[in-house]
Amino acid sequence: MNTEQLERFEASIVTLEDKHHKIAEYYIGAMTNKYKNTDTMSLDEFLCEYSYNMEYEDVKLGESILNLF
Repeated sequence: MNTEQLERFEASIVTLEDKHHKIAEYYIGAMTNKYKNTDTMSLDEFLCEYSYNMEYEDVKLGESILNLF
């Protein structure tokens, strides 16, 4: 492997924490679209603010994602 390939490889490494953040980001985006919320906030703030208006399955999924952290 040459230096350029090694640099690209190292730049492409994604940590588990990065993956969890991406999952949370996509969840919030999907729920924002589904429930027409426009605020941007963290996952725990989102669940506290909007869980009373959400379907049970959506809340449980959000809680499961939150438990990844």
